[in-house]
Amino acid sequence: MNHRDDDDLYRRACEYIAQGGSPRTSHLMLQFKVGYLQASRWIERMLENGILTPPRDTFH
Repeated sequence: MNHRDDDDLYRRACEYIAQGGSPRTSHLMLQFKVGYLQASRWIERMLENGILTPPRDTFH
């Protein structure tokens, strides 16, 4: 997969999340047929770009 393909899939993954798709690594893996490493990088990138917010700590 080249850089342009990755960017296109990343944009599609962001759209998927924005439309109510699950922001879970396993869901991105299934939806976009990518591996765990790629999906987890997308999640990290979405957090860095403010597309996702870190989960709240529900233990406190």
